[in-house]
Amino acid sequence: MPEEKIARVHGSAIRYVEAGTGEAVVLLHGLGGSRLSFSANMRALSARHRVVALDQIGFGRSDKPAIDYTAATFVDHLSGFLREIGIDAPSLVGNSLGGEVAMRFALRWPERLHRLVLVASGGIRHEEGAEWGEVDPTPPTMEEMREFLLSLFHDAALVTDDLVRLAFENHEACGDAATIRRFRARRKQEQPLRDSELASLRAPTLIVWGREDRLTPISLGKRLHDAISGSRLAVIERCGHLPMVEKAAEFNGIVTAFLGEP
Repeated sequence: MPEEKIARVHGSAIRYVEAGTGEAVVLLHGLGGSRLSFSANMRALSARHRVVALDQIGFGRSDKPAIDYTAATFVDHLSGFLREIGIDAPSLVGNSLGGEVAMRFALRWPERLHRLVLVASGGIRHEEGAEWGEVDPTPPTMEEMREFLLSLFHDAALVTDDLVRLAFENHEACGDAATIRRFRARRKQEQPLRDSELASLRAPTLIVWGREDRLTPISLGKRLHDAISGSRLAVIERCGHLPMVEKAAEFNGIVTAFLGEP
């Protein structure tokens, strides 16, 4: 990852990295993630674009103020962050919760968005009413971290002892469990995005999904595709909830091609 930078947004430090030049592309991680979620994508995507990956407020190395964490909170801080670093109308690439943040930003400020890439996006309910399954993204033990990681990947062989230990140590060091608990406590007060709202999205939209995603099943990707007029759905085979990690080369190729279209 490139050298870390800091932007001050609403009195808090947002830490981020950036690489490349050209049209701006901003990468938004999911619940419990950080900018490290896109470690395998920065180099490829920055070949032709200015790519920015941030730790959203409350996550990673960014500040964790004692505030109510909702999707609207992340959208507000994203808006302030973009203004602070001088980005007017980026393409947003969001995974899971980051996808929801990207969609809500697009609905609120459509004039401030170029393109939209939704990767196993949150923001719409499962048919049975659960969201992101029943997985706890704040595992308090190494073994529970292993179970959490196994829920994210299709290929269980990727969940090595080293990965489990690194993920657990990073989770402990970042201290984002309080953010996640606050977010989940307020979650039921936020309405999921409705198909009628999604239908109003006008930015060119690419939807990327892992065929074997167990947290946000492919049926949700198809619903998004049906709801967002003109959108495209790219399904990556033998892949779970983190296509940008599990199938990085394929993901990079699909997204680079989309971002480079006239």
